[in-house]
Amino acid sequence: MNDYKNSNEIALILVGGDLRNLWIKHISITIFVLLGLPLSAENWPMSGGPNGNWSIDTESSVPLQWSVRKSQNIKWRVELPEGGQGGIAIWGDRLFLCINPPIPDAEAAKMDPKKKNGGISADIILLCLNREDGKIIWQREIKGTMPAGYNYNFSDSTSICPVTDGEHVWGINASGGMACFDFEGKEIWSRTWMPTGGRPFNKQFDSILNVEFLLNVEPPGEGDQTRNKLWNYLRAIDKKTGEILWVSKEAVGHYNTPVFNYLNDGSPAVLMGRGGAHGVPEKPFGMTLISLKKNDVGQAMWSWEPEGDAKENRWGGLTNMHWNKLKAYWFVGKEKLFYTSVDTNSGKELSRSSLMKGDRYDYDEKKQEYIKTLDCSFDKQERQPYTSIVSCEYLFYMMRYEPYLVRHHIPSGKTEFLELPTEVLREQGKADQYLWKTKEKNDGLNSQGFAVSCDNRGRGDNFQKCFPGSPTKINQYLFFTLPLGLTYVVDSSEKDMKKSLISVNDLGPREQVFTLNSLSYSKGEIFLRNLKELICIKNN
Repeated sequence: MNDYKNSNEIALILVGGDLRNLWIKHISITIFVLLGLPLSAENWPMSGGPNGNWSIDTESSVPLQWSVRKSQNIKWRVELPEGGQGGIAIWGDRLFLCINPPIPDAEAAKMDPKKKNGGISADIILLCLNREDGKIIWQREIKGTMPAGYNYNFSDSTSICPVTDGEHVWGINASGGMACFDFEGKEIWSRTWMPTGGRPFNKQFDSILNVEFLLNVEPPGEGDQTRNKLWNYLRAIDKKTGEILWVSKEAVGHYNTPVFNYLNDGSPAVLMGRGGAHGVPEKPFGMTLISLKKNDVGQAMWSWEPEGDAKENRWGGLTNMHWNKLKAYWFVGKEKLFYTSVDTNSGKELSRSSLMKGDRYDYDEKKQEYIKTLDCSFDKQERQPYTSIVSCEYLFYMMRYEPYLVRHHIPSGKTEFLELPTEVLREQGKADQYLWKTKEKNDGLNSQGFAVSCDNRGRGDNFQKCFPGSPTKINQYLFFTLPLGLTYVVDSSEKDMKKSLISVNDLGPREQVFTLNSLSYSKGEIFLRNLKELICIKNN
């Protein structure tokens, strides 16, 4: 949607029924009626926000600096009954999020994640909270069918953000369940299914709501003889009744996060991908653009598969499917990592650039400045990327295992690597002190002080092997929230890479925070969560 940002016109995009673009001259703001939802730039109705692509432009205040440790720009903090990982949906004075079912203290005290005997449940809890103070208004159970461990560092049953249209809220349980409630908590409908592969915790799909239906990722239904029973597919569910409206013919990888956007002619579509480590079964590796236009809804507009040495790609389907009206983007490569752009309208490959080499900025603690090394190589780039987003002509992503932000200029193929601080020391009355090249950790405990997480490997550092929350773009600012709760704010419009890091913000005491959450933004406030708390951030 950012392609309209610099226009002097206002694009009023109507989704549902026939799609039209209405152009009104000489107005400097852009207003969208997105996904068929009521016109509002004040709500965050799903994980990807009102635009469905983790990107929004706003005239409201945007917090760029905060600290729970110093109580800086923190409006309120509330303890959560149990941990969870999904995003926070916002509408008016209501917040919606999901948690795992609380475990009795006596039982939780016996759990040892080193033995992988933490909390486990097929069900999750949907919470409705008051936006002004974070207090719980009501909570409802969403049944599932396949038990999964709590707080696994590659996601769990709570990983999918609720969705809302201002009248109803839908909760999706990655362990095989879904339910619709009105704003007073009355259940309208519910349904269950059996996830495929025995590993619902690796499902990375996140919520997408259209004018008439929800999108979900599920295996074929009973009696379906045309699809592979071991694969996953994009499924549209009637938001009013829970009935199945259509299922894509093309598969989607269960590691993948499909993303909504608009084509050059204004028609809506969703881009999905296949590929990943550990023998992800869906084939062929690559991307498919699914139309959401009324006359051909659910149909593939094109599919693209990497060629040559990159055909057996392991990485592309692990990330968000970033795209706009001109290009779709994909990571390719098995031994060497490349970034590929594909024409959104035709599905033809346009360019491929290496991400193995570029200008590197390492921080010299003695000199207290960045030292630039030209044309430097990273030997472990084949183990990347970590989490990514596209802004204007640049791809940004965080490295895995190494504390670097990567900026890749898509037209020229130039890549830059900026070393990041791994922690920050904050004390009242003292200046902040960045820590560099350290290996931090987290306690992995819930709000009651118990280690109910199912796997001890989640207690690593910010750049550990896991699936962190998707980054978010607000105006020109990028927000990367990593597992220890540090949010790195980057100015994507800054030409000098050394100056692009604006701030490093925390969500709690050092070594006591773990999160896989993407932030939500509404009316000048940012909402984030960790295993212990829900936090509202606002400029004082």
